[in-house]
Amino acid sequence: MYKGYLKLIVLSIIQKENSSGYSLIKKLKEQLGKSPSPGSIYPLLNELEIDKLIKKKPEGKKNIYSMTLKGKTYFKKLELEKRSFSKVGMKIVESVYNMTKDADLKEVITKPLSGDFCKTVNYDIINLKKDIYLFHQDENYKKFQKDYDKIIKDTSKKLKDLRKKMKIQANK
Repeated sequence: MYKGYLKLIVLSIIQKENSSGYSLIKKLKEQLGKSPSPGSIYPLLNELEIDKLIKKKPEGKKNIYSMTLKGKTYFKKLELEKRSFSKVGMKIVESVYNMTKDADLKEVITKPLSGDFCKTVNYDIINLKKDIYLFHQDENYKKFQKDYDKIIKDTSKKLKDLRKKMKIQANK
């Protein structure tokens, strides 16, 4: 579940409000519509604590996690990178929007997603954005830029071909 973003989301929640593992799971369910397992949350909290990004304080039978100074600095850095990445993404969306003549596609590009469709598509988009982001964060990414461009172009073509196939199947 949102593996690449879980760390960022957990840090975001803890930054706003000190939380127990259980309350994190509840908040994640509210935000994402899907409840992560304790088997994914508690090891992540342990990792964040080892990295000194958060600290835990026992309160009764539960531990309350809070952000450390190092964690706040790390989180601010991630936020800046995310904003920068979002600007690049918006430029891509704007380019697609400006190039298309298809009114339906323009509506899809500008319309917020909602419903069950939204959850599925957002999950796919989050994973794709994560992979694109990680690719561009690698210091050697320029060496593989042509491969990357080909993958993006091929993937787009394959999705268009699949849509055509689906239309043909629906008309039978």
